[in-house]
Amino acid sequence: MAAFYSGIHLKLKSPNTPWEDKLKLARFAWVSTQCLLPNKEQVLLDWCIHALTGRYNQKVEFSQNVLEGLWFYLDDLLHSRKLHSLLKQGKTISLRLNMAQLLLDRLQECARVGPENMACVSTILSVCQGLLSSPALSSVFTTKYELIVDLLAKLCSLACRELQQPLLTEPLMTESITCQDEVMNDCLQPQPTRDLDSSQIEQMIENSPNQLTFDANTSTPKPKEIIRSASLFEVLLQVLSCYLSVQRQQANPNRVFTLVTNQLIQPLILLRHLLTSGEFAPAHTHLRLRQQLSRDIRIKIDSILQLALFPSEHLTSYTEELLPSKEDSGKRGPGGAKGPLKPVSAILSKLSAQGYCEPSLHYTVKSNTLSLLFKFFLESYAKSRGSEEAHRMLCFYFLTSLVPALEVHLDGQSLSPAKADQPVSVSPGQTSPPLSLCSPESWSLALLALESLLSQALSADIYNVAADKIRHEEVQLKFYSALGQMLLNQAQPSIPAWYRCLKMLLSLNHLILEPELDQLLSSAWVNSKCMDARVQRARQLMVCSLLQTYTKLRQLPRLFSELLSVICQPALDDLQPLLLSESVSASLRTCLLDTPASQGLEICSLVLESIKRCILPGLTRGEGEQEQGKDKAGKELNELYVQILQTLHRLLTASWLSESDVCELEPAVQKLLRHLVEKSTTGRFNLLLLTIKEGLVTGKLRAGNYREVRSAAIITKLLSCCQLPEPCTKALWLIAPQIISAMVFLVKSSAQDVSLTLPFTVPTVASMTSLLRQGEGLITNPHHVILVLGALQLLPLDHLTPSVYQSAFLAVHEALFAIIQCHPQVMLNAAPSFLNVFYRLVASIMQEGRQRGDSDTDGDVYLQCSRLIERMYSHIAARAESFTTLSAFMVAQYVTELQKVTLRPDVKLHLTEGIYRILDLCGEQNIKFLMAGLQMGVREVFNELYSSYTHYHKAQRQGEDKYTV
Repeated sequence: MAAFYSGIHLKLKSPNTPWEDKLKLARFAWVSTQCLLPNKEQVLLDWCIHALTGRYNQKVEFSQNVLEGLWFYLDDLLHSRKLHSLLKQGKTISLRLNMAQLLLDRLQECARVGPENMACVSTILSVCQGLLSSPALSSVFTTKYELIVDLLAKLCSLACRELQQPLLTEPLMTESITCQDEVMNDCLQPQPTRDLDSSQIEQMIENSPNQLTFDANTSTPKPKEIIRSASLFEVLLQVLSCYLSVQRQQANPNRVFTLVTNQLIQPLILLRHLLTSGEFAPAHTHLRLRQQLSRDIRIKIDSILQLALFPSEHLTSYTEELLPSKEDSGKRGPGGAKGPLKPVSAILSKLSAQGYCEPSLHYTVKSNTLSLLFKFFLESYAKSRGSEEAHRMLCFYFLTSLVPALEVHLDGQSLSPAKADQPVSVSPGQTSPPLSLCSPESWSLALLALESLLSQALSADIYNVAADKIRHEEVQLKFYSALGQMLLNQAQPSIPAWYRCLKMLLSLNHLILEPELDQLLSSAWVNSKCMDARVQRARQLMVCSLLQTYTKLRQLPRLFSELLSVICQPALDDLQPLLLSESVSASLRTCLLDTPASQGLEICSLVLESIKRCILPGLTRGEGEQEQGKDKAGKELNELYVQILQTLHRLLTASWLSESDVCELEPAVQKLLRHLVEKSTTGRFNLLLLTIKEGLVTGKLRAGNYREVRSAAIITKLLSCCQLPEPCTKALWLIAPQIISAMVFLVKSSAQDVSLTLPFTVPTVASMTSLLRQGEGLITNPHHVILVLGALQLLPLDHLTPSVYQSAFLAVHEALFAIIQCHPQVMLNAAPSFLNVFYRLVASIMQEGRQRGDSDTDGDVYLQCSRLIERMYSHIAARAESFTTLSAFMVAQYVTELQKVTLRPDVKLHLTEGIYRILDLCGEQNIKFLMAGLQMGVREVFNELYSSYTHYHKAQRQGEDKYTV
């Protein structure tokens, strides 16, 4: 016969029994079949909850170890198979009414101080899980809607806190001990019937089998293994499911809306963001949050929000707020309606309120939620019963209420959508917010949200163009147009979503953007310079959509007319992006094939006319090319590149162009070349190089076609000054030595014909000089530089008119200057060759700058040349390491020529100052050598020169040196 331990209940209630003993007795009573108490399960649950409530209400006191033991004990009870078996059998077991508040207070404490600073958090969460696992037990929350709302709000806040914690902390897990009642039931042996005192209690427990042991210090059981390990998020999913069931059972949708809006919407949308944002993916891994679990939680959140905020019963309220009728205006005040008077305002005010998340997350959460709310609204009301057009307009007006919440202003104000990200302070006299508010990150978030809103509006077909125009005074067109104007006035061409928003507006109705078509083409295509791959992809899709739209409208010529007008406008800088990417070219080819032939001819005429009128300004005489190209309709646009090169070549070879005309034309040609090559493909660029190489042949020059050769030389010069893509740069400087060699042969050939000096030889030398100047560090073989010196040696400088002489002199001087400045390493071996060419300049200016009497009318030409001689002497002196050994030779050459002529004083002054720089390089031995080696007449000239040098220049220099020291 079973024995009865009748003293246990009294011991549990006795104030004299130590709490550690009470806890041991309670555990023993639960698992022992020999302990028979009336309604034992209810008694033990009540005792445990009463003890916990008394501890937190400060009516009883016991240690932290006992507190943790009580929570473990309650957790075991709620999860035990024994309890759930009794409940299934129909036994009535209820929890104290204050159990719900006890848990809510503890969860509130977790959210306030953090779970890491509070004991038993894992067990408390497991207790919640145990409560919700049975309808009978969960009734402590479910019988009162406010309690389950409060429970969900607190668990959401706790989950948000966990997801935002640094990854250094351990994840919050609810680890609960193995349910022990099944283990103990079979092990406890019958005992004689008797009342128990303390010593007997101890003996009874100590004699129990060792399946369950107690630590003398903790009173907390140590199971052999932990079977159940439920995460915070599993408990949260259970609470969400339970709440959703309760919400569906509520008879008053207004009450649900109010409670969800006031208590749940903020923690739910924050939690949803933390679960879906990639930014918090590391936290998901750290918390062992499975992807499926995260998805299930998100689905529950979406269901709660959609059912609570947009039930069919609230359609009238939304209609009254978004579409107020004249007769209802002003009749209702706050609280005067049965339901929520302004549901939209209530929702948006909660979204915009500060404090429910970190300031850095606020705009992100809000912008993401706006598109989600629009999705729920469309799903709930777009297909409701009644007039389909009325529901479309309702959805449109809901959209118009969401867009301002992104803080993208449609009234022209340049306020950033990130205004909510930081406080705005406007000082006295300041009429606009500080520019620091225009945060690209916030613009990106705003545009992503706006893209989603427009995409949903397009998919839901809420914009009926005809109905909007006929019955609604084009209210939708006006709104979308204002939106488009804002996007263009506050252009964000570095953000992919900006292009996608424009594409959405274009898809809604091309008339939305048509008034701003030129601005659209400029900002979003022609002058959009961002080369980020995602931006390029978005831009190309928008451009292709634009081309296809105007092709379908049979208005492609109009689009091209606006496009060419934008292209021909002066750019903000010299660098313009590549206009036709591969995908845009393919789309354009397709569109041209779908365009009527007459419109194709019109487009080609527009393109060619723009090239002649705008890209090459001033070219109105002669280019009989206006009719050319009109038969090109439908051909690939790539042919335009070749056609421009051919036209350019024909232009530069035109017989009616004088040398001065060609010079005036060069800036426009260079601008065209820059646009052609800066984003050119390697294939196209190689075609250009091949054209140049084929043009630089002496056979054409000998045949009298010097203009054709000159065209290639001029294009080479202008091309060398363009900024090229890296592959094109490599290609140019790989072939540059061959081009230089070809030009050297051309100069040597043309130098034999003085009549070619101005029209051909000088421009070709200028092209070589440009290659030398731009090729600094790129032309590594000194042989090619020495070749240039050989060609310069042959350039005609005698018996020329002043203007031709000046051009030839400048060409040689600039080439020498490029060599000494950009290729100094060549001077170590080529100094004699360099000086021989320079000597020709010195000798020629002495001849041309001699005194001629009163008939000298071209003095300024020779005076300018003499200044250049003085400057070159200074550059030579600055390269003393290359020229010191040749300084005496330079002085000898100078005085030898000087002895032959009487120079004009102004010319002589500059030449003398220049040779003084060389005398500075001459040492004592050099001076002795000159005095001894020069012929009698030349020696006298030298002595006079050296005397003036010593008396004026050297003394002055030594004085300056002394002053410096």
